[in-house]
Amino acid sequence: MLSQNFADALPRLERLAAACPDNVEVRLLLAQAQGKTTDFAGMRETAAALLADCPGEPRAIYLAAEAAKGLGDDFGAIAFLTQALALREDYAEARRLRATVLADMGQWHEVAKDTAALVEAQPDNDEVLVMHGNALAACGDNEAAEAAYRRALEANPFGGEAVVRLGQLYETTSRPDLALKTYDEAIALRPDFAEAYKLRGGVKHRLHDEAGAAEDLKKALEIKPALAETLDGEFSNIENRQNETYRSLNPYGF
Repeated sequence: MLSQNFADALPRLERLAAACPDNVEVRLLLAQAQGKTTDFAGMRETAAALLADCPGEPRAIYLAAEAAKGLGDDFGAIAFLTQALALREDYAEARRLRATVLADMGQWHEVAKDTAALVEAQPDNDEVLVMHGNALAACGDNEAAEAAYRRALEANPFGGEAVVRLGQLYETTSRPDLALKTYDEAIALRPDFAEAYKLRGGVKHRLHDEAGAAEDLKKALEIKPALAETLDGEFSNIENRQNETYRSLNPYGF
């Protein structure tokens, strides 16, 4: 819906930008609308023209970075974002985008530097804390990652991404009891949290609690049928095997 709004606004912004070439705000809005409608080539052109006229405008540099990222030029995006941050160190959107691009490149130690700065500026932002936890986990600092995820949940107890990441961290560090506890608490707060049911079912399956795993899987799929597309073969057959067990115990079907 949002992209549709930008698509509707795009022709008007193009006319305004042509009629008022000295209006920087209109041209910035045009570049933004082009990005929202995935016209990254047009966005790059608009941003380049803006930078020719206003070389020290951090917002134009940021939009040039977005265009570069959209066109698959990660190194160009990093260069633009670094330039924008040199001009405006507190430019949170630029730092967040640089962290995202660096993460796509697997440069996790560099990501952690940017996310640490974001956390310092926004200590109660659960999304930023999750980003920082992801970077720390990828760097192998599991203790600090756990602390970041827990802080994210304190900031927003309903934050689904923090629950998923914390539970997965507990699983990968051989602490299934804490993973189960994390999912239990999340489901108690959000009984419709399909992903938590699915993940809890996975833990139960690995602990050989097939009845509990089947129950959680069934609940997850009832809430969100699309999850069936993300299940691996082993887990997706849990309920079938459980039903076969019940039938073998009760061949008459009552």
